[in-house]
Amino acid sequence: ESTVSFVSLILPILASGEEPEVVELSLHLLISLLQNAAEERTGELVNTLLTFLADHEDNADVPLLIGKRWRISLIEGDNVSPNRYSDVLTAISGAMFRVPDQMTTLVFFGVMVDAENPLSCRVAEGIKKILCLCVEQLERAQNSDDDIYLRLAPLLLIRRVRTNVWQATWKRFLPDCSLLKGNLIQFGKYIRRILNTEHGDAMLTSERKLAAEIAGICLPFSKQDSFSSFTMICLPAFRTVASLLQGKVQSFKNAYRPAKAALYAACCQVALAQDNAETLKSVFSFALWITQVHSEDNELFELQRGCIDFFAACLQVEVSTNKKCLVGIVLALRGILQENSVSIDWLDTSLYEVSLTSGHLKSMVLKTCVLNSYLLVSKDLSEEVLRSTWAKSIGPWVLDLIYELIDKSFKAPLLAALQILFVLVTRTNSLGPIGHKLRKANRCILRSLTNSDPAVRMQALKLLLSVIYLNYDKYEKLG
Repeated sequence: ESTVSFVSLILPILASGEEPEVVELSLHLLISLLQNAAEERTGELVNTLLTFLADHEDNADVPLLIGKRWRISLIEGDNVSPNRYSDVLTAISGAMFRVPDQMTTLVFFGVMVDAENPLSCRVAEGIKKILCLCVEQLERAQNSDDDIYLRLAPLLLIRRVRTNVWQATWKRFLPDCSLLKGNLIQFGKYIRRILNTEHGDAMLTSERKLAAEIAGICLPFSKQDSFSSFTMICLPAFRTVASLLQGKVQSFKNAYRPAKAALYAACCQVALAQDNAETLKSVFSFALWITQVHSEDNELFELQRGCIDFFAACLQVEVSTNKKCLVGIVLALRGILQENSVSIDWLDTSLYEVSLTSGHLKSMVLKTCVLNSYLLVSKDLSEEVLRSTWAKSIGPWVLDLIYELIDKSFKAPLLAALQILFVLVTRTNSLGPIGHKLRKANRCILRSLTNSDPAVRMQALKLLLSVIYLNYDKYEKLG
């Protein structure tokens, strides 16, 4: 009790704006008290600390100051019980579950799990315990439709843990820990349930997006393991879509929604692409198949939008980080848009047939989707990467593609290609993306201005104005 009283006296000093020396001394004393307190007092001390942080939530530095110092002492301290770190995380999680809308608790938890050394045994034990607690909380909250925060709390806690900490935990424990595998399978079922639920208001939609993000970033992602997010979430959703499009089952409302969420989870995985390259190629194969389907179904169209996002994620990560494991996917996307396309011999057709013509993918719907993914990347890339590599590498062949598409009856890919060139020219503020093909660009623009599609004509006019603005003298001579 005296320890709790001392802690209550020291905490206000940390938020009072005292001299740095006073704050440092108070912090050192606080951490010593927390470390040496009896283990049965851990929960009471954590609650005292969280109550103080909630009362001083305007001072954002205090939870960072206390959390970082306490975390380091718990993980690296020689005279600390190995289970103390797990006990502290358990106490913070319990507080979050009791008052699930208290943001200061979530912030402090995030500081406590932001470990510099994710390979530490104490960190891995703590994270394993957190997953178990979150599964238990999801089980209690699964029918709590009245309070979404009860369901969100465990998801928010899990998302606060950095991806490299999760990965280190899986490498340390998954091969031999059947309890952890069981918790992962149970957690995957809850995630899948959230993704399959009909969502109406914005809050429920946020829950669904958070669940998909967790599936992509926090859980294992492999084709071989029954407890991976690919096996538990992506594969069932993809199989449902395959059965629908192949006429094996009847369509039902929101049938494509879980597959779009699974694609979002895969997008989150792309940035981590290392050991999971083969799994990403299976997702890519599914996306290729879906984007060859021409349909007026709005739900299927939304699923194709998810495919576009996945293609764009692969392109952006590869061009920004030069990850070799994504080169095959990037070359395949480039090949789809060029007549001299490379043969894609690694497609996974276990669920569906990917239509190939002489080894080339030529669906105009597919081309439109791929072009829209290039458009997204052109808009989102940093200016440095855009100017140094991206614009110069794709601009000339996009112009060639526009020339080929001008007389086609299907206008969507032409519109997308014109949009890409416009974004490249305006974002670089130069004609560099066109290279030495200004005459060809002139012909393409003028012919597009007479197109029957008003959207194509408008985009061609915007491109024309940007070219004239950047190089008026030369453009006037071309006449």
